Amino acid sequence: MGRGLLQAHLDAFDTIGARIADKRREGYDKQYEYADAIKGAYGIFFFQHPSMLEYQERLKRKNERCNAQTILRVNKIPSANHITRLLDDITPENFSAVFNAGLQEAQQYGALDRYQVFGLYPIR
Repeated sequence: MGRGLLQAHLDAFDTIGARIADKRREGYDKQYEYADAIKGAYGIFFFQHPSMLEYQERLKRKNERCNAQTILRVNKIPSANHITRLLDDITPENFSAVFNAGLQEAQQYGALDRYQVFGLYPIR
């Protein structure tokens, strides 16, 4: 993935997070931003971690800045439970533009060619 596409995804995640109507109660519930939860979940795939728990535990062991903060621009890393609770409120349609941009990038570089089935290609 090119740096430009990554930055575009991160910008889109920030926008998606900012658009979500926040119905959480004041205090502890609001210690994490929706955008940080989205980027935290994305980090599992970006950094190729096999599980959310392992990814979170690895990040928590670090006392200094970690890849989620420096690369993915996560301000405060939520726990796996917080990520799950926050993301459960977000409909998949919020991510369709980001998902489609990633598919188009993969298609442009031929990464989807081996997955073509019965000529049902290209992605629109």
